[in-house]
Amino acid sequence: MDAHRHRGTRAIQRLVEYAPSTGGLALWVHHRDVDVIPGAPAPMIATDGHTIVYAPPFDGLPLPLQTGLVAHELLHVALRHPQRLAELRQQLGDVDQRLFTTAADAIVNSALGHLAWLQLPTGAVRLELLLAQVQGQPPGDATAALLEWDVERLYRLLDDRLPPDPQE
Repeated sequence: MDAHRHRGTRAIQRLVEYAPSTGGLALWVHHRDVDVIPGAPAPMIATDGHTIVYAPPFDGLPLPLQTGLVAHELLHVALRHPQRLAELRQQLGDVDQRLFTTAADAIVNSALGHLAWLQLPTGAVRLELLLAQVQGQPPGDATAALLEWDVERLYRLLDDRLPPDPQE
């Protein structure tokens, strides 16, 4: 198989057309087709921070959704979420990976949510809605929330096992 052909190729071509910087990042990330993605919450696509892997069901998705999923994984790479999870584990010891993933996904989805040329999965968690739910307030502006929150701070807000951070 050609090293530059994989299940995400069409989506990356669309990214290059509509968001050249993100499409350019996609060209530097490794991509690999696999038969199955063990333990992945969305078993069609995943990243370890260096490689995006695609399972066979990815092929059956409409191009706007493929594009949204690839952009989502690329932002996890760009924002270094897998590496930041490892760093948070060094700081805290016990980190709930599912909760961290929810925090990271909320940030990524809100960053992409305004783009009409891609599609996110139905029910994708959004930062402004998650904050509203946790804080018991009406949803705020996504842009303002993205400027204020990073994944570590959001994780600490969501994790009820941690004592409150006096700096917040």
